[in-house]
Amino acid sequence: MNARSLVPSCITLSIIRAPGQRIRAALCLLALCLSPVLHAAVELSPGVLVEADSERVYLSTADGHMEARALSDGAVEWRSSERGLLIAEAGDRLLALGQAGRFGWGMLLLVDRNSGEVLDRIAFDLPETVSAAVMAEPMRRFDVRAEPTGTGMRLHWSYEAHPLRGALMLEEGAVASDTVQLSGVIDLELATAAAFVQPRPELQADSQRASPQLSAEERIQSIEGRQFRAADNRHVLVSAAVEDPVYGFSWRWQLYARNGVRAAAEFERPFALAPFVLVEDTLLLQSPPVDSVDAAGAWSRHGLRLSAVELGTGKELWGVELLDRNFSGPLPP
Repeated sequence: MNARSLVPSCITLSIIRAPGQRIRAALCLLALCLSPVLHAAVELSPGVLVEADSERVYLSTADGHMEARALSDGAVEWRSSERGLLIAEAGDRLLALGQAGRFGWGMLLLVDRNSGEVLDRIAFDLPETVSAAVMAEPMRRFDVRAEPTGTGMRLHWSYEAHPLRGALMLEEGAVASDTVQLSGVIDLELATAAAFVQPRPELQADSQRASPQLSAEERIQSIEGRQFRAADNRHVLVSAAVEDPVYGFSWRWQLYARNGVRAAAEFERPFALAPFVLVEDTLLLQSPPVDSVDAAGAWSRHGLRLSAVELGTGKELWGVELLDRNFSGPLPP
């Protein structure tokens, strides 16, 4: 029996114990339910969580809805009824940013990892000029990064907005003239019967994720070239430019385990780097929007995309377009 299957029985035990013992039982429950499970899924990128032990991928699709897909063939196991940007695991649930719908506040969703049902919604206050939107908005963006704490999650948020030149600003809270850059920290408490948020104004927000490029101390010393870490930090990518008859050049990918042993045969991609993680003989990678041409000379385009690639052959097993939070629609003249 794994830790996840023990969660319901732990909750029952904590309820039937005497009041004096309930606090100790709750602490044991928290240690069991949060600590092992929080590290089961790897954040490939904002909106994409890879859970190797259950061979499942959780992602936010191009239209903003959340999905769980089988790692082997990409089959959809569930699809949420509302939009959300997946952030992290939260015990036996998933944590997502919901669509707040107005300036000055945000919405967190706790989602059942096995059905996609939204189990709880937690609103939190933001400065009145901040739009915590899930979907891409012109010239503004809200980002959030989560890290586990002893009793829940700490969320570092940042917001940036630039003037939308040429548009008549009539909507409430619209950016009129000046660039806005704001950030903050809130704690999401999960150890109580009802989840709640606690602002932490005394803390400095750190919404930056670790650089994918390995430092001089981290890199594999026996291998030449720039080296990039996998999302779970267990493998290393070395990419080198090579001539390509269509694009002029492309990039040869070589993957290594951290001990320097080659993990796969090399293959080529039209980009030097992408968020990636290796799960047994399948490479999951997130590719940027790309315009490409096939052997017949026909052009095609795909947006931000998650692909499962077979090692050795470089063949794509399945793929799906992801939520791209960089606005690419029309702007005013």
